[in-house]
This record gives sequence, structure tokens and C-alpha cells, in this order.
Amino acid sequence: MLLDLMFHHHRYDADSGAGKKKWYIRRKKRVLVFATAQDADAFIAADELAEQAIAQAQKTSRRARKRLRERVYSANPVHPIESVDIDQLGALVDRYQMAIDLPALIVQQDYERVMQIMALAMQMQDEDDIEMLLLC
Repeated sequence: MLLDLMFHHHRYDADSGAGKKKWYIRRKKRVLVFATAQDADAFIAADELAEQAIAQAQKTSRRARKRLRERVYSANPVHPIESVDIDQLGALVDRYQMAIDLPALIVQQDYERVMQIMALAMQMQDEDDIEMLLLC
């Protein structure tokens, strides 16, 4: 039961500006973006197998579980084309005083908008970096 709650996933598709659909999976505090539904499904299947292996290894040491998790995830042939750490994005939203209710967007599962906000925040961060370089 705990595993079902902890590793529950959401998959959503949204039409991007280029006319291609992107597929989103929320895992813990990350939003993962995939180019195809097949990639998203393959990632989910591999992730569930990895978590089962890790759950079976719970009787081992913490370090052994960590090594197993790294080995299993690195063996997964499917990787997201993009990912966003929700906590880091929240920090950028706060830093740049963006009038965005990020928790509400996550609850509404509006991952396309989350990705747009991430792009805007990264652009603002790049502009800050350039300004800092010019001041030096």
C-alpha cells in the first residue's frame, strides 16, 4: 500500500507550440517530460520494476540500497528529455517574485504551464548572470 502511494504517477499529454505532444510524469518532487507515450510508459514500467527490487532489498544496508537504486536507474534505457525539480523551481519563483501559484499548478497538474514557468525563470536567471558579468 505504501509503495502504491509513494510511487503513484500521473501521465498527461499537452500540445506544445511545435505541434508535438509531450508526455509528463510526476515522480516525487520532479516533473519528467518525455517525447512519446511509449517512452513514458517504458519509463514507468522500468521505474516500477526498480522500486520492487529496491523494496526487496530493504533488509540490506542503506548504502547497499543506494548502490542498487543507482545501478537499476542507470540501466534504464529510457530517460526524460527534460525534468524540473519542483523545489528548485519554487525557489526561482520566489527569487524573481513571479506572481505564480506553483503549488496550485502542481495540484491542477498543469505541467505544460510549469514547464513554461521554468523556461521563463531560467531566462531571468540567465539575464541576472549576464548583468553580474557586466558589473565585474
